[in-house]
Amino acid sequence: MRMVSATTRVTLGLICLVISVWLVSYLLGMFPDNLAERTEGRVKLSENIALNCSLFATRNDLPMIEESLRKLLERNSDVLSAGIRRPSGELLMFAGPHDTQWTLKLLDKSNATQMRVPILEGQHLWGNVELRFRERPGENTWVRKYPLLGLGIFTNAVTFILFFLYLRGVLRHMDPTKVIPRRVRQTLDSMAGGLLVLDTEQRILLANQAFADTLGVPVEETLGRKVSDLPFAIDKEGPPAGGFAWERAIATGEAQFGDIMTLRDKDGQSRLLKVSAAPVQGDDGRLRGAMVSFDDVTQLRAQQEELRGMLQKLSHSRDEIERQNLELERLASRDALTGCLNRRAFFREFDRVWNTAGASARPVACIMVDLDHFKRINDVHGHQLGDFVLQRTAEILRDGRAEADMVCRYGGEEFCLLLPDMGIEQAAVVGDRIRRAVEATDFQGVPVTASIGVSVRELGASNANELIDQADKCLYVAKRQGRNRVVRYDMAAKQLAERPATERGTASATPNGSAGDPSIPFNAVAALLSALAYRDQATADHARRVADLCVGMSRRLMSSSESYTLEVAALLHDIGKIGVPDSILLKPGKLTSDEWQVMDSQHKIGLEILAASFSSTALSDIIRAYRAWYGGDARHPDLPSGTAIPLAARILAIADAFDAITNRNPYREPMTREQAIAELRRSAGRQFDPELVEQFIASLDLGAPAVVASPYDSGRIANIAARLEAATRNDTDIGSLVRLTNELVEVCQSAQRSLLTNKRNE
Repeated sequence: MRMVSATTRVTLGLICLVISVWLVSYLLGMFPDNLAERTEGRVKLSENIALNCSLFATRNDLPMIEESLRKLLERNSDVLSAGIRRPSGELLMFAGPHDTQWTLKLLDKSNATQMRVPILEGQHLWGNVELRFRERPGENTWVRKYPLLGLGIFTNAVTFILFFLYLRGVLRHMDPTKVIPRRVRQTLDSMAGGLLVLDTEQRILLANQAFADTLGVPVEETLGRKVSDLPFAIDKEGPPAGGFAWERAIATGEAQFGDIMTLRDKDGQSRLLKVSAAPVQGDDGRLRGAMVSFDDVTQLRAQQEELRGMLQKLSHSRDEIERQNLELERLASRDALTGCLNRRAFFREFDRVWNTAGASARPVACIMVDLDHFKRINDVHGHQLGDFVLQRTAEILRDGRAEADMVCRYGGEEFCLLLPDMGIEQAAVVGDRIRRAVEATDFQGVPVTASIGVSVRELGASNANELIDQADKCLYVAKRQGRNRVVRYDMAAKQLAERPATERGTASATPNGSAGDPSIPFNAVAALLSALAYRDQATADHARRVADLCVGMSRRLMSSSESYTLEVAALLHDIGKIGVPDSILLKPGKLTSDEWQVMDSQHKIGLEILAASFSSTALSDIIRAYRAWYGGDARHPDLPSGTAIPLAARILAIADAFDAITNRNPYREPMTREQAIAELRRSAGRQFDPELVEQFIASLDLGAPAVVASPYDSGRIANIAARLEAATRNDTDIGSLVRLTNELVEVCQSAQRSLLTNKRNE
């Protein structure tokens, strides 16, 4: 479609302005009319009415006068009202709203809208006829008196103003030098990409040849038109927030970059354009418009489709990883054999329930369950049957209970139940029901019984761990009284006071040991362990393994609260590594002597962190003393030796050393299980308590592997991660970034699947 030339548009605009001025003049009543003739006609009408009224007045026929006035108003729409007024000023009769519309006084002269004619009776003045005529616009102004002069002044003034404004705008569009400097206009013509210069109304002031070629029209035909008026289609879902790039640039006065639009060129082909816009200022600093560039990025369309497919695959991989992470989280909080909560997950749940119950003064019950003579079952019938007994017992504890997720495998053959909103009587009934169910269950022909201890929050426990300790003490009272029974804490005061020295947690069993401190909230412990895992995952994994080893050994030597304190100490014994620099903590090779000194400082840092986090003397004593040597160490003369070392610290030292030498580290190959046991025995009496070394070895499950092979190639993961990091720094194209990301995700998924498989098979 050929556009109208600029000259034609200007001519049409001027004609429209002239016509508009004449129309406004006409509407305002400024055109000359027949005012004189109309006034003369009104005078004659008034005189005729006065003559008729004179005839009726001589006859004294007042009704006829009134009837004449009324018919005058009906027949002549130009007359608004009429009246007869006596010389005295009295209004004798009238038709229409004459009394309100007549404003002339007795001595005033008639005018074009109010005319007074005398009525004579013989030679005497009988009265006056008053006629009020309809007033027309400007009827009494000088414009009506001198119509051609008024019309000329009005049309000339208005036309001058309109022509000035219109031509100023037109000349501005036709003279781009008023919008942008000359050097900018020359630069536009030398560029290959499409370029436009717009004014503040988004009208095109300049277009370079490349843009005109794209549209298939001469450059001149694009000037003065809005972008939306150009003969091409823009395919888009809608303008971005704030409008298109040029709209935002004009509105904000700031450059806009990177908008993507599709449009159709002169051949009807769709093109993908990257649009940028920058505001243009004049020499006076005022905003004059915007300069818009159009870069053809059609070739990116194919790459976009490829990226979309890659991103969909990446999204699918992410969903799969999230699903597997949920399964890993579930496995990490569950005992692999029985499906019950493990100790650490149980402690977190117990803290939550305890705090909730304390806030609302609700009861909480705890039940400890221990299978009688379980070691004999393993020794006589084998571990396979022992595992079956543990699994069936776990099913009994969970069966039909709304609190199924409150069941924990507390130790080898020990279980702990958390029962919210339950008093001692109800808890004792539940405990006896469990005891009878275990006794009545067929464990492949092997009789099994359980000893059970029960306590509730109302019996004086100040925290969750103290409640577990009360139930644990009742459990051992039940064993001492013959097993296969339930003992309540409120009915076992005498038996608890008469505990023999062979029972765990007594002074003889724990010489110089701490009584334990159950006041350590496990949620705080878990938070510190998470911080350590974020800092160094390998150290956190080591801490968890050491804690498991300590719990496995301590449950026959300590009370439940003491065992809990030892477990916390094992989990946090390396917490000071948070303060060690990465260059030393994560160094792949051997450390220098200076670096070892820095690494040794983590022990002091850990003590400071624990002292600030917990008010537990027992916990601090364990962490402070676990590095002490049983036979004494000249390097640390301030540390105790022999049985002066707390029992928990001696156990932690053995477990820490065993896990360290049986797992891979950057500067030493791992030992086998047998080699590690031999090393512990060689160091017994000198570094470790010889009696506890033998008890530790006896507590190990010799059928379990000492070193778990890594389920993934960590070197490959590190290599891909390094390549991905380098790519992000080097502004690599997004396709390569997505491919590297997909490769990393696939390797991680493979590692995750291997880890899940290992977890299920444990």
